[in-house]
Amino acid sequence: MGILQTFSCKNTAAQDRPGAQLGIDLSLCSKYVWRGLVFDEDLVLQPNIWLQGYGITMTFWGNMDLTDPDGNYEGQFNEWDTMIDFPLPGVGPVSFSGELWYGSFPNSSGQGSSTAELLLWASGDLIGSPTIGVYWDIWQLHGIYVDMSLSHAAALGAGNLFLSTGMGWGDERHNRWSSVENAEGWLDFRIEAEYAATIYPNLTLFPGIHYSRIIQEDIRRYYDDVGIEASNLFFSIRAAFEWSD
Repeated sequence: MGILQTFSCKNTAAQDRPGAQLGIDLSLCSKYVWRGLVFDEDLVLQPNIWLQGYGITMTFWGNMDLTDPDGNYEGQFNEWDTMIDFPLPGVGPVSFSGELWYGSFPNSSGQGSSTAELLLWASGDLIGSPTIGVYWDIWQLHGIYVDMSLSHAAALGAGNLFLSTGMGWGDERHNRWSSVENAEGWLDFRIEAEYAATIYPNLTLFPGIHYSRIIQEDIRRYYDDVGIEASNLFFSIRAAFEWSD
């Protein structure tokens, strides 16, 4: 997406690279946290495949539950996403990009078993690479989520270290993803470190450490009541295979 995915252990960054490219990523994550909300407290496997050409990237992504305590969905995919990223005209040091995202949840039922979002990012070519992303659910909840982040990349040893931090705000409709009504406000705070080490010309490993915290008071209280951690430290290891023309 051109920036580190917002601390969900769902990394699909495959934009701003020249020429036609194909990539396959495989991530193993100790938790699945999305916008601060905990979707799986245990180990998950997240593969994705992406294809880029003419600045447009199409990505197919999935999440597999590896440790369902009830055994109902262990070893099954409980989410499939399709994303189309596209560049937009920039203004001075500010670049813009957009995305259409569709997500389906095969182990869910009823109206919420699929949804879609339209996304818009603005990134500044400044110190800290400030980025603002606006996410609008156009299918189910019709909510809005706004993410503000800073990131930095630096060479370290034989690889590169990527650091990022951000905060997100959700309106009342978006924050219903937490199962809490009338919970508008600042939703989450995140910080992440990921290291890129090229093993072979087409293979890069990305070990990462992530911290996420729910900061919306009503959702934090709900998490406490149902026994879910509102603050989460989790880990990931991602293998990325890339080919270009």
